[in-house]
Amino acid sequence: VGAIVMSRYVRSLGPCENIGILLPNTGATMIVLNAVLMADKVPAILNYTASTEAMQTAIEKAELTHILTSKLFLKKLGREPLPQMVFLEDVAKQIPKSHKIMAALGAIFLPVSELMNIVSPRSGRDIYRTASILFTSGSSGVPKGVMLSHHNITGDLTAMIRVINYTGGDKMLGSLPLFHSFGLTCCGWLPMAYNSEVVYVANPLDAQAICSAIREFKLTILLATPSFIQAYMRRGKPEDFESLRLAVAGAEKLRQDIYEKFQEMTGLTIAEGYGATELSPVVAINIASSILDLGTSIGKRDSIGPPLPGVCVKIVNPDTWEPMPEDTDGLLLVKGAIVMKGYLKEPEKTAEVIRDGWYITGDVGHMNADGYITLTGRLSRFSKIGGEMVPHELVEKELMEIIKHDERCVAVTGIPDERKGEKLLIFHTLDDFDAKAVIETMRERNLPNLWIPKAESFVKVDHLPLLGSGKLDLRALREMADDFANKQETD
Repeated sequence: VGAIVMSRYVRSLGPCENIGILLPNTGATMIVLNAVLMADKVPAILNYTASTEAMQTAIEKAELTHILTSKLFLKKLGREPLPQMVFLEDVAKQIPKSHKIMAALGAIFLPVSELMNIVSPRSGRDIYRTASILFTSGSSGVPKGVMLSHHNITGDLTAMIRVINYTGGDKMLGSLPLFHSFGLTCCGWLPMAYNSEVVYVANPLDAQAICSAIREFKLTILLATPSFIQAYMRRGKPEDFESLRLAVAGAEKLRQDIYEKFQEMTGLTIAEGYGATELSPVVAINIASSILDLGTSIGKRDSIGPPLPGVCVKIVNPDTWEPMPEDTDGLLLVKGAIVMKGYLKEPEKTAEVIRDGWYITGDVGHMNADGYITLTGRLSRFSKIGGEMVPHELVEKELMEIIKHDERCVAVTGIPDERKGEKLLIFHTLDDFDAKAVIETMRERNLPNLWIPKAESFVKVDHLPLLGSGKLDLRALREMADDFANKQETD
């Protein structure tokens, strides 16, 4: 009813196609999202942790003449109002009670199809219409607007509920930001589409509030990043997690120490998931092969699991595009209903990443005979050392497991080397870092020699370049590495 009422106001904003949304995770945000869709418009969800420059780029790209937000939220962000901003506090005062009564009567007495004919005459049945525009984090360049259709999102939801045995009785923690595809699909549309409860927490880093929410509302499903889960364990107690039946982590590589600590604390395993904004986003989840073991075991350690039902995956040679044999690394391609419509106003970039319906993920990995996928890194995050490919992300994972630090404190990249073509460079933020001891531990773990840097390759910095999502800013990291290499040459 709230969405129907709000949609009338959104429709009155004029002929603009896209409507910006700048709001935290709340029930009101989902009402606004639905209102924009019901008004036959497209919600462009802005990342409130992005830089002013990145946000302005998104606003210009989507041609946003109106951005729905809140005065209170803007004040908490410390951002200045923009001319395009419309404040929900002001909108609420403009809506007459009669509109609320009429919307309630329509919702109660009219069949859904007839109600949508009245409320959303243009888009009520168009499943291929854009359901949301999300902006990539820009970790390797300027943020792009990803257009996801209703078909994309419902295709992903339909596959997900089958593998996680989702029911209307499940209760979801809604802490993942709705401006990210992982948060919007799983914490927004999933509970709404299947009429189940979700408890929103505006700040995913507020571990105390999240542990309290899980305990108080007896939530059953936890979706988060490994870093977030680590923070929740640090502040929470085992009894806080007793109601959970399933925990899924995504967005970054799951470390062994986090996995083991969570299992010891809760009796549950963390199922690692994989996806991309362009893929709506979930491609695979490493859950147990039997529904009886769901939540307490996983399919294959260090794997992201097999593709979801209805999702096709293949591993190819990045040079020839020929399929790779089982258990052999190659470039990961994905096909199915989950592949995005394209990048907003960027057909050339869309054509670069979608070929014959296959989305080119840029991730490198291999697949075994049972369909289990294991990722070894990004194509852009490898160093070619002595003719061999060394994955930066896996070296980072090994270093973090050795250091056992709660926060991300190392970043691996590569710089030119006269002798071997390239060598690893590790930036770190620790004052008491003992490079020789770390190198010795890496040897004890029987890591390949090419993965083990020299002591002089570890460089102390004040901070690592991170995006608002917590991921590494790869463009800034590359610039840091180039600056370091240039300085070495000068010296």
